[in-house]
Amino acid sequence: MMGFIFCFVAIGLLQWLTPYWWWIMVVPFIWTLMQGKSFRGSFLVGALSAGLLWLIAASWQWSRSAQIVADRVADMLTVGSSMTLIFLTFVFAFLAAGFAGGSGYLLQRALFPGRPSGE
Repeated sequence: MMGFIFCFVAIGLLQWLTPYWWWIMVVPFIWTLMQGKSFRGSFLVGALSAGLLWLIAASWQWSRSAQIVADRVADMLTVGSSMTLIFLTFVFAFLAAGFAGGSGYLLQRALFPGRPSGE
């Protein structure tokens, strides 16, 4: 739970302060490299923190008069509706951050093989 909260807040702040989207992979990777207890837990920390953050941010933006832009982008990408676009945004962030978190855990296991695991 602590990892989820840390990653959620850190990603949110870094994306608000900088123009880069890839914080969704850097923060969970570093957190799970240092604190990961299992592959599944590390994957979920990254996936849920970034996925929910992007889902909340996209929904909030959409509700604050961004429907026109979202509809145009959805048309341009031929995904149907802006709701589908918001869902795809969630899926992208969920998978990218989840695999980054899992990779951080696997690197931790490779660098420190004698360290006790949570599995």
